[in-house]
Amino acid sequence: MKTIAAIRKTPSIYLSCWTGKEDMICDFANDKREVMLIAQELLGAHIILATYGFEDYSGSAFVLYEKAGVFYEVTGGHCSCYGLEGQWKPEATTLNAIAHRIVKGSLGHADYETSPFAEELANAIGMLED
Repeated sequence: MKTIAAIRKTPSIYLSCWTGKEDMICDFANDKREVMLIAQELLGAHIILATYGFEDYSGSAFVLYEKAGVFYEVTGGHCSCYGLEGQWKPEATTLNAIAHRIVKGSLGHADYETSPFAEELANAIGMLED
């Protein structure tokens, strides 16, 4: 696995519908106040990977970021005409837990969402390194 210092030096990866942090924040926010709260929470954070894919009005999102030496993930999903609004709920995680879910679970695989990201996530956290 990569060290925190090595991860901080890598560019953030935005996939599918997102091209940057602003897109991501706006999709999770209900209003301008919530945009500001999420943006403030992300001050000093490094987005490792953020993806939001959808098809036929349903979608799923995954965000992994590091802040002050702690890794956090945010997940969201929706169907019908609703979006990700109000689902920004970061949970602390570890790189080992993320790696386990990629290898033994469905995190980032095609059965997880319409836009698979397992390979990009594995590379971003250094699963394939010695």
